[in-house]
Amino acid sequence: MKKAFVLIALFVPFCLFLSACQGYREIDSEYLITAIGFCEKEAKFTVYAEVLEVAAEKKDTKSELFCATGKTPFEAVENIAGLLPKKAVFDHCGTAIIGSEITGKDFKKIIKYLYDAKNLNLGICLYCAGEIEEILSLKPRTTSIGYDIMAIKNNLEKTTGISFKNKYYEICDSVISKKGFCLPEITAADDNPEISAQTVYVNFLPVYSLDKSELTLFNLLLYGSGGGEMAAGGKKCRFNKISTDITEKNGAVTVRMHLKYRSEKHRASAQLAKETENLLLKLKKTPAAGLVFPGFTAKSRVKVKVYDR
Repeated sequence: MKKAFVLIALFVPFCLFLSACQGYREIDSEYLITAIGFCEKEAKFTVYAEVLEVAAEKKDTKSELFCATGKTPFEAVENIAGLLPKKAVFDHCGTAIIGSEITGKDFKKIIKYLYDAKNLNLGICLYCAGEIEEILSLKPRTTSIGYDIMAIKNNLEKTTGISFKNKYYEICDSVISKKGFCLPEITAADDNPEISAQTVYVNFLPVYSLDKSELTLFNLLLYGSGGGEMAAGGKKCRFNKISTDITEKNGAVTVRMHLKYRSEKHRASAQLAKETENLLLKLKKTPAAGLVFPGFTAKSRVKVKVYDR
């Protein structure tokens, strides 16, 4: 009973979505935290904060990266605050990166810290990465690397019409309903941040890593698409909408995908069915299968049917 209460207390508050800015303040008297990263080293939390200094009169901005350690995420962030000549605020922070080594109870501590952080918008997006310092040290193309990562993620979602569902409140909802969630993985490629993979977590433990092509199909199975384009079997597949439903009968899991293509030349039903089936056959031997369908086990047979509407 106590465990259930703690889970509810930790995750249900995602419903209380906070506004991004809490009233008017003199922006040039503060630092804006645009991205925050959490690593774990030698039983301590190492926190990286990308901080944006806004000069109101000069209409100029400058980002810097600060780092500090602590026994808890709160202590580490407080130690960063001690390095800054001005107050740092979370009002405009849209990116949080979790170190790939962080799992279990330490991951939950970060989740709780993000909820408790003053003025932090619970629409903040979470990612995972192996080299957080390298990523947040890259030269930004906009005003900050945190904002670059937000733009990359938004562009991918707009192109495919498929969401990553990695906002804080979406992750909390997925933990409650499915006991798991997914985090896009950020790496540095040609001096730019890139979403190169996606990690599936169950009970805050990483259970499967999806490469760039697999993550699109996986998210499609989970969330569908409102319209966009993707690659299937090396062919461009352009569509106005994709919806999926998954059922199980007599040990067979059947996936029905309903597509409305934009034109005949963009049809890729056979390729899409084959790639989806291959992914499901790989997934069924892992705990990640439970996110797709609760009754999906290693013994399940797989059928994929694509319908062109």
